[in-house]
Amino acid sequence: MKSLNALTSRTFNQQKFNQQNIEFFKCWRISSMATSRPTTLIRVITHSKTSIDALLLKGVCLYGRRHEVEPSKVPTPIQKYCSTCSKSGHDRTECRDKPTCASCGESHKNTLCPKLKNPTCPNCKGDHPAWDLKCPKRRIPPAEPQQAAPVKVLNETLDEDDGIAENFARVNGMIRFII
Repeated sequence: MKSLNALTSRTFNQQKFNQQNIEFFKCWRISSMATSRPTTLIRVITHSKTSIDALLLKGVCLYGRRHEVEPSKVPTPIQKYCSTCSKSGHDRTECRDKPTCASCGESHKNTLCPKLKNPTCPNCKGDHPAWDLKCPKRRIPPAEPQQAAPVKVLNETLDEDDGIAENFARVNGMIRFII
């Protein structure tokens, strides 16, 4: 659904979905990867074919206005980033390498680096720190589910954390769409 006020509460959306007999597993507002700010889009995950068919056919009514529903464009997964060794594919809790500065590749803390303002990526030699998503090494899709970084979710309806490996494995079985 597009053009929904970014300040609309999660509880309000859930109530409106329930009033229209829309079954859903999870529901959250999508945030912009570029700005980290909430967008006017909401992602809903459902296992109900009836709800999917109804939403795609009729849309959803909120604020006295019918909003069109479209199939989701699931974001491409990115690799985890390790803040210890400055490499992709694992995080610091899994790291067995020596500490490496993300701005120059030397063996000192990132905060003490003299090249903070003019970094050179130790992984690709580009003019950015190793953690930057501009790095071509970070853009390589994860080969294994456990290498995927968690997707940032705002206002998730469930408190439980399924774990990224489980989510990655189940993604093909779930039907996602944006409303």
